[in-house]
This record gives sequence, structure tokens and C-alpha cells, in this order.
Amino acid sequence: MLKHEEKICEKCGVAFECKVDDIANCQYSQIKLSDAAKLFLTENFSDCLCLNCLKILNNNSINQL
Repeated sequence: MLKHEEKICEKCGVAFECKVDDIANCQYSQIKLSDAAKLFLTENFSDCLCLNCLKILNNNSINQL
């Protein structure tokens, strides 16, 4: 049985389901992050963000290019 974990987004505080044991259905698989967004994430956060924050962060990094 796959284990899902409830997490709190480090950026906005919303609860979401982390699917660490089901990487094909992980929310990160639903978005292609830019290199700038990946760098920002690794430099500023130690855990997952919710899909909405990922989308905003990704869009902001793309618009800055």
C-alpha cells in the first residue's frame, strides 16, 4: 500500500497531500519547473510547496527571463 503524507506548504500554509511513495502522481509531476524556479526552491525552502505556490513561483521565474 502506498503511503501519502499530509504536509503544510512552507510558503502559504495550506495543507496538501504529499505522495512521496507514488512519484508518478506527485504534484511536482504536474508542472515543469524552470531552472530558475528549481534554484529558488532549493535555496529558499527545505520541504514541499503546494501546487498553487509552485505554479506561481514557476510563472514568476519565467516572466523574469
